[in-house]
Amino acid sequence: MHVASHAPQLLRSVAQLNIEVHLKVAEGVTTQQDVAAWMRHVWDEHGFRSFRTVINSGWNSPLFQLRHIPGLEKSGLPPDVCCYNVQMLKPV
Repeated sequence: MHVASHAPQLLRSVAQLNIEVHLKVAEGVTTQQDVAAWMRHVWDEHGFRSFRTVINSGWNSPLFQLRHIPGLEKSGLPPDVCCYNVQMLKPV
């Protein structure tokens, strides 16, 4: 969320964005509101649209010792998923 609040125009000249959205976090690091605010910033304020999303189940990583972001457990997302690789373009 740092980009949206501290440098909101940073993505203005970016045409393609590839991000890895982590669903498991350490205590108090990320909230459901942080994820929603980031996606609103990317989609609503900059107009990016997803063209490919891939589940990344991770590897034998410390991430699996972490917990899902609070609030996402009711979203229907699989509990064993570490993260999603999301590729987005900004329509011209």
